[in-house]
Amino acid sequence: LGETPTLSARQAAPTPTRENTLAVGLSAGSYLSGYKNGDAYGDLSVGVTARYRPVEAVGLEGTLSHSNQTWSAQTERAQTMGQASVMVFATPWSRVSPYALVGGSVMGRKVNDMAYDDTVGDQTLVKTGKALAGVHGGLGVEFGIGEKVALDLEARYTGWIGKDASDRSFPGALSTNIA
Repeated sequence: LGETPTLSARQAAPTPTRENTLAVGLSAGSYLSGYKNGDAYGDLSVGVTARYRPVEAVGLEGTLSHSNQTWSAQTERAQTMGQASVMVFATPWSRVSPYALVGGSVMGRKVNDMAYDDTVGDQTLVKTGKALAGVHGGLGVEFGIGEKVALDLEARYTGWIGKDASDRSFPGALSTNIA
């Protein structure tokens, strides 16, 4: 009567269930890019993510995010990016699991921005609505908060392929996310 359970008799907190799971979540972060011979910028992004884990160590993910300079009708920059990724988790059985990812990206954009240009030493107009396609890679960490909840911190670099020579935007972009 009244005995305190020993450490071995206590039940450990359940670890996250990840095999054969489908997860949907929201994300927020930053889209970091810029213009050749000039200014760099970082715009707030928000999005939605869906991930399927056929086995614990592998994830298949689709994301849709929107970044915007001012979130107003008069914004000078707005980008909407879709990405499909394959993820490999280093320690999927634990609460903290680093991962790497690779995949493809497409981005629709509306840019009508005045940006500094080193070659002319003044502000010039950067205007484009052309979509971009590319490949991305990234690193992240998944924190298992419970059996069915996780928080991810990650960074992805996207390299744009076949960009127009007249397009002054950087050849790639870095995006950081909390999901």
